[in-house]
Amino acid sequence: MPSLLELYQMMPNQLMLVLAALVSFYFPLPLQYHPSTTFGLLLQLIGNRVANPQNSISQQQLAGVLGLVVVLVPSLALVIALKQVLFFEDAFDFLLLLFLFEWRAYSSTYQACRQALLVTDKPSARDGLSQITLRDVDSLSLLGLQKAAAECLTLQITHRWFVVFFWFAIGGIYGALLCRLLQLCSFYWNRKKARYRHFGIAAQQTYQLIAFVPCLLLAATLSCYGNTLYALKNCLRQGASWPALSSGMVLSALASSLKVQLGGPRIYDTIKMRFALLGTGDNINQGHLKPVYSRLHQAAWLWLVVYILINLVLWLMQQPNMQYGS
Repeated sequence: MPSLLELYQMMPNQLMLVLAALVSFYFPLPLQYHPSTTFGLLLQLIGNRVANPQNSISQQQLAGVLGLVVVLVPSLALVIALKQVLFFEDAFDFLLLLFLFEWRAYSSTYQACRQALLVTDKPSARDGLSQITLRDVDSLSLLGLQKAAAECLTLQITHRWFVVFFWFAIGGIYGALLCRLLQLCSFYWNRKKARYRHFGIAAQQTYQLIAFVPCLLLAATLSCYGNTLYALKNCLRQGASWPALSSGMVLSALASSLKVQLGGPRIYDTIKMRFALLGTGDNINQGHLKPVYSRLHQAAWLWLVVYILINLVLWLMQQPNMQYGS
């Protein structure tokens, strides 16, 4: 039986991912102080300077590609350079991965919104939601606030935790960093905003490409909690009607498992947009808000357990070869 140190030497990335994922559930850093929020402000400055809606569509799209290169290349180069000179490379990877994960900050804000909605405190709920969504929340009714809270938490946790988890498992720290940078660019240069309608195409399409597989796996996971056949049947069909397929699949699976309806009209920059309806025909209410978080939390634990079991099986399969080689 290997010691903990020997186990770490055999599977450093696997243990690092599990530990960082667990710590992220309880990491107390507030949303406003999280490194991703600071980086988001930098992306907004870059976008506001480079994105010019007065230019032609092709010029805006080219600017979006160049903006993406300006963000990705120096960021990856900086991490590679730091890893070459730091003596505590593993500790650096762990700290970076911990900052790439975001769970506690969004779940805490969501829980505060949920408590406000339970007592019909719509002003407090709007204040909380404005921190985690790009949509205008000032005119939302109680039903609209409930729906927005469920959708925002689901999408934020999906892209800021599950997709990062998947890509670290596949590509290590560089895979996780690349997907997180693309996610932040796609979020802060969101095409729902008029200024970034063409500028944000490169960031959105590139991110949606790498987010498809982990979101499909998460949608399948959420479908197992109830109404499974309906959820699996409509996951891709309903998801394809959403502006982003990856997000649509996850929202459809969650809504179907809860037997509620998500989606519908929303407002961005005072412009009303009509999104497809996902799930069943029942309206969401306060009683559904706790299960939304619980199912995401349970899905995260399931991913962790499955990941541990897969790596344990792979390690056990290598034991006869190791013994034979010795």
